[in-house]
Amino acid sequence: MSDWYRDFANSGVGTTITRQLGLPRPAELRRYEPGQSLLPGPALVGSPARAAAGHRSPDAPR
Repeated sequence: MSDWYRDFANSGVGTTITRQLGLPRPAELRRYEPGQSLLPGPALVGSPARAAAGHRSPDAPR
């Protein structure tokens, strides 16, 4: 995918034009490459202890 607007908005002339028009200056995003990990580091995933055991809360909708 081409990031022509990002490249333009972050160029010398593009910065001036986008600032005068009040347009956002997009940040450079990390793109996924095949074989690359989905996260740059470890992730902590958690839930209430009873939910992890498969129990429903008494006030949970059914």
